[in-house]
Amino acid sequence: MTHSSRKYVLTVAMGLALGLAFVPKMSLAQGAGLPPAMVTTMEIKPQQVTIHTELPGRVSAFRTVDIRPQVGGILEKRLFEEGADVTENQPLFQIESETYKAQVENAQASLTSAEAALDLANIELDRAKQLFEKKSASQQTYDSAQAEAKSAKATVAAAKATLKAQQINLNYTTVRSPINGRIGAAGVSEGALVSASQSQALATVHQVDKVYVDLRRSALDLVKMQKIANQAPDASDVEILDADGTAYQQKGKPLFTDVTVDEATGDVTMRVLVDNPDQDLLPGMFVRALVPRKVVDNALLVPQQAIIRDATGGARIVVIDAENKAHFKDVVLGELVGRSYIIAEGLEANANVVIRGQTRVTQDGAQVVATPAEQSKQ
Repeated sequence: MTHSSRKYVLTVAMGLALGLAFVPKMSLAQGAGLPPAMVTTMEIKPQQVTIHTELPGRVSAFRTVDIRPQVGGILEKRLFEEGADVTENQPLFQIESETYKAQVENAQASLTSAEAALDLANIELDRAKQLFEKKSASQQTYDSAQAEAKSAKATVAAAKATLKAQQINLNYTTVRSPINGRIGAAGVSEGALVSASQSQALATVHQVDKVYVDLRRSALDLVKMQKIANQAPDASDVEILDADGTAYQQKGKPLFTDVTVDEATGDVTMRVLVDNPDQDLLPGMFVRALVPRKVVDNALLVPQQAIIRDATGGARIVVIDAENKAHFKDVVLGELVGRSYIIAEGLEANANVVIRGQTRVTQDGAQVVATPAEQSKQ
């Protein structure tokens, strides 16, 4: 290479160096063809939020009835399917009834005899009265006729009562369900001898179209819940969760709490009533319940995925201004509600917060292309 060639190359290189020296830093960053970051935003509006406490609970039936015989005899038939729904007054068992039918017939005959005796006593009383008025009969004869009529009347009343009792016993030979509900397995089989004094139930019926959920909670939380009920009655609903954490459609209503506090734990038992039309909740099941603990007014909720953590564990978010420029904001996180944090400090109401794509923002004040979350779903 000649001397003049080397001089020309050196001149070009110096010119390029001087040109790059006057290029702004932002131009260097974007000169490589990088477009503005695309982010998804959400406007954070103040709202009333109820904070819940998760408690374990156990389901019990709204009503449970053990079916027992009220008369003794041989169990002839079972009249239901085990595990089926039954209705009030539905026949469940049939006890041998011939003996009780005979007792009813005997009582009916005794009543007929007593009524005939009463008719005769009334006739004798009328005759004695007429003779007494004509002074053809003594006072004693008339009094005796009156006593006989009263005695016959009492005998009729006793016979009617006996007939009614025997009829009741006959009716009891058909064992019926006292409530609507679901019946379990039969406790005895056909051919067994049952009695009115036995302790073993023939079957058990549970009413489960609504159920109780019994929860244990601290006495202090109970006081807070009572304040919530006064502050926002609708916020006192209790959400019931299954083992997977899925919420049941029906929410519970707190009914009452025990009047005593467990001295060992400081807890009280709270009973919640839950409608159970699909019978998803069964007696004995363990569930979890979200019980309202406090109400926060004008809370600013930010989705959990919008939070950026630094090396020290601090939290920050990215906020978009009116010119679509991104700004980092250090925030203080409050309680986690569902999948969103309550922002205790560092965020103003109605701010546009980046909920997706915040990691694409490399510096404060960077220009971005912001799409509201509602539009990004379309």
